[in-house]
Amino acid sequence: MFKRIVGAVTVMTVTFSALGMGYPQENETRTEEIAKVLDTTQATELLMEGIHATQKDVVAVQTQGARSVEAIADTQAKIQDTPIPLVSSVVEAGKRKTALTAEELLLMQKVVSAESRGESPETQYTVACVILNRIESSIFPDTLEEVVRQSGQFTCVGNGIINNVPITESVKQSVAKALDNNTLDLNVLWFRSEHYHSFHNPAFQIGKMYFSAA
Repeated sequence: MFKRIVGAVTVMTVTFSALGMGYPQENETRTEEIAKVLDTTQATELLMEGIHATQKDVVAVQTQGARSVEAIADTQAKIQDTPIPLVSSVVEAGKRKTALTAEELLLMQKVVSAESRGESPETQYTVACVILNRIESSIFPDTLEEVVRQSGQFTCVGNGIINNVPITESVKQSVAKALDNNTLDLNVLWFRSEHYHSFHNPAFQIGKMYFSAA
């Protein structure tokens, strides 16, 4: 029974290693360090079976015995069975907050309105996130004003449309959401309507807007 449980944990550990969770050399060093504090037959058997146990796992074995190993195996098996979304690097890049002055906020709302008028709130939010991504990117200027006014980047600035666009409640909410919770991958830095930019990497499409990444 115990070896069956240990085997389940072994499969989990090998899988995580394949995903880049660790390297053989690091695991061997960690195993040697853990071995120094082991004082139970069960924990020793874990190592003999090839398990790269964490310090937390060792403590669980020492204090609760084989049942703790079974609980650990069950928990890790559930984690292993949970599918990892392929788009996680694009959609869930880490929540980021950005603070703007009142003047910058108005400028942001105007740009989003001009560039994504008639589009869904989701599209407007993503457009706002792209603009914020540019502020954080090393290949664009460091302030909103400079990003928006940069030559050849935003059509609405060059043709003056930005000065006469209505700011709807949808735009306000979309911009506020982007400022409070930007989850867009930092590499997504461009957008346009109708088709992808030919000189960047296509990322995804929302409505009529096509977003591209570096």
